[in-house]
Amino acid sequence: MQKTQNNGIILLAKQTGMTSFSSLFSVKKALNTKKVGHTGTLDSFADGLLVVLAGSMTHLVNHITALHKTYQAVIAFGTETDTLDPSGESVGTAELPDFSSFVQAFRSFSGPLMQEPPHFSALHVDGKRASDLARKGEDFVLPKRPVTVFESSIREVEFENGQRVVLGGTDDLETVKSVRSSEKIRYARVDFKVSKGTYIRCLARDIALACQSRAHLIALRRTEVGNFRLCDAAGYSFLKDFSIENALHPENNIELCKTPEFHEEIRRKSSSFSRSTALLCGMRPVTLTEKGEKDFANGKFIHKSFFSDYCGNPENLKAAQLAVFDSEERFRGVVEQDQNRFKYGFVIS
Repeated sequence: MQKTQNNGIILLAKQTGMTSFSSLFSVKKALNTKKVGHTGTLDSFADGLLVVLAGSMTHLVNHITALHKTYQAVIAFGTETDTLDPSGESVGTAELPDFSSFVQAFRSFSGPLMQEPPHFSALHVDGKRASDLARKGEDFVLPKRPVTVFESSIREVEFENGQRVVLGGTDDLETVKSVRSSEKIRYARVDFKVSKGTYIRCLARDIALACQSRAHLIALRRTEVGNFRLCDAAGYSFLKDFSIENALHPENNIELCKTPEFHEEIRRKSSSFSRSTALLCGMRPVTLTEKGEKDFANGKFIHKSFFSDYCGNPENLKAAQLAVFDSEERFRGVVEQDQNRFKYGFVIS
């Protein structure tokens, strides 16, 4: 993919203890731009992948926000906090669940679900942020909304006696379950692949309630957004391995995010928009002809002859979006298509 300076997609490994907003300062400094935005907030206690858009690429925010996301999480059983994370105050306690009950409850949270969002969230109620209302102690209801859990797995558990077991897959899970089904568990490290708008904090809360317990998250890491991966992100090497042990003894590397070496890594890993990403965002990639490149750049009325590989609208879509590339595979912008009519979304010169 072509490297860019001020127009680019930057994969950034957010560090524990930083807000998503403050994590952008390094990108702004590295690329010498003020026009930067991320495509999905991570809470301060969480770390992991932020897909950051700079310059003209900020037009793509809504497309990338809609992509599926993959997380790792550590659930602490026995106590539920008002924020459903380690920053909150206890709002309820319960007995630890036995391993068999937890596995059964965990497996039930799969596929399409109706989820009640957390009160401490960026959602709005009558024009006011839910988290602001929650801090004031006001009563309000956030309606449940549809989400989907596409994949989930249990990776590690710590029993009440402090013994930890790392699970390598379904066979390991069944083996442990058959031997230790009645033993109580205190922590569980789990993976989820979910749809846009799914709160992992709420999955932890609801899974615990389903096995007659209470819970909150003590660690959360986002590892994928669509086909973007955390291991390719600037700052990935700053992160510790994700485990129950490291979740219990968190540390951050915020100071490393201020170094010239980190800024250089951001510049090196800034990239343009690819055809594979376009497809994942639900857009159809098309290629400009030599004449089409000039006409497109000059804002002329768009015709299908602009594109060398436009094959009509076989899906008979009422509306679609085309991701436009030139002959050298550089992303040039988005075209909105409404049946056989075209109009400019945005253009990158």
